[in-house]
Amino acid sequence: MTEERKTEDVRDELESDREPESGITVKKKRGGALSVLYVIIFIVMLALPAVTMPLFRADGSAEKRDLAEFPQIKTEDGSFNFAFTEGLDAYIADHIGFRSALVRANGVWQAALFGKSAEEDVIVGSDGWLFYTETKYDYMNVPTLSWRAVNNIARTLELMRDRAEASGASFTVAIVPNKNTVYGEHMPYNYFKAGEEGNLELLMRALGERGVTAADLTAAFRGADGVLYQKTDSHWDYRGALLGYRTIAEAAGCPHEEFEGLTFEPRADWSGDLAGMLYADGSATDVQYYPEHEFGYETVSHEKAPDAITLRTKNPNGSGSLVMYRDSFCNTMHVYFAESFAEAVFSRAYPYDTGLIDKYGADVCVLEIVERNIPNLAKRAPVMEAPRVVFSASAKHMDGVVICSEKKNGYIHIYGSVDPGYLGDSYRVYVMAETDGGQAVYEAFPVFESELLGSEAVGDNGFSAYFKEETWAGFDTVRIIAESDGGCYIGDPS
Repeated sequence: MTEERKTEDVRDELESDREPESGITVKKKRGGALSVLYVIIFIVMLALPAVTMPLFRADGSAEKRDLAEFPQIKTEDGSFNFAFTEGLDAYIADHIGFRSALVRANGVWQAALFGKSAEEDVIVGSDGWLFYTETKYDYMNVPTLSWRAVNNIARTLELMRDRAEASGASFTVAIVPNKNTVYGEHMPYNYFKAGEEGNLELLMRALGERGVTAADLTAAFRGADGVLYQKTDSHWDYRGALLGYRTIAEAAGCPHEEFEGLTFEPRADWSGDLAGMLYADGSATDVQYYPEHEFGYETVSHEKAPDAITLRTKNPNGSGSLVMYRDSFCNTMHVYFAESFAEAVFSRAYPYDTGLIDKYGADVCVLEIVERNIPNLAKRAPVMEAPRVVFSASAKHMDGVVICSEKKNGYIHIYGSVDPGYLGDSYRVYVMAETDGGQAVYEAFPVFESELLGSEAVGDNGFSAYFKEETWAGFDTVRIIAESDGGCYIGDPS
């Protein structure tokens, strides 16, 4: 065989594995098809959540927040909305298909593998325990309120007590401890005690100094047997609610049903609020202990849900009348009070309306609030006509007084601030009005109305007072008096 023949045979053999026109080997052609298939699958997976958006109904209830709405292209004045793309991004992030499943998967694997939370508002503790992030400073005993702000809250509650007692009702403050205040052993190791007193301890001390009755719920729960809060919810269960009810009723000194021997049925059907925030879809359930008791009270208000703004109950076998200013911890606790009182009103309205005490002829008045919300007491003054006082002290001039007003539900609401340089650790503030008959002085709440004054911070140099419209009509001018650390100052609005 000649060299020329050998060369031709090798060439023929190589070309037999190639396509006649493309010159691509069969093996390479198959690999290319598989690559194209992978690309198609990848693109479909990326597009599927967006394409299926109309098929999913977004619901923010599990996460305890409002989901973003589709943005408007134009603003109210007809100009282009330059924040449209930002709003569109937020809308897509909140409504994209399979969002709940993806959020849940992310929350589960981060908690399981790293003990970390995928939700900034939730802390992942040990043994499956979850906590509100906003409670971390309370747990660490780092006060977020100044001592003056604490004293302001105590004085506000003292004025509410005086108002209740003037109408023949007792007044009791009930501060419910945060879950990690009682079960702190489940908090992550990197959260540590930095001090001896947080907001709760400071406020309880200030209330004691003023003689305001306060139920010591923290001591009651720390001394109780068993776990009375839920692992994946921020609240107590019905057993904890019973202990809370007993502790508050005993502090108030009112007759009440003890529910001795009450038994509970455990059912794993409770949607924990913290689990809902972390896992988004609300599918995680916690154990709730339901009281095995035939309650005899009747809900007579238009709203029937436990978290209604106003919930009214009656029980012909109960005694006395109750007005309770409450928050979500009363969703499970109200059943015990409703059973014990002949008539009970549970109000979630904020600011607190002290007119309910007279409206329903209350014998007992309770203000229940969870520890983490203590700062709210420094932000909004109760709706209550400012009490008139006798005031005769001489006062020096002060600058920096800000006075604002608004009309609200038959009242004129006067609020504002004074220069903190005139104030010590505590103060009292008065509204002095010029009238046809001379002067009239009224005590205001030492409350800095943060929202109305356009501040996100909790202020400690404010005042807030309500006057009936007919009373306000007799005023010519008003001035503000601040009394603090033995000094007395008076100022006109700046």
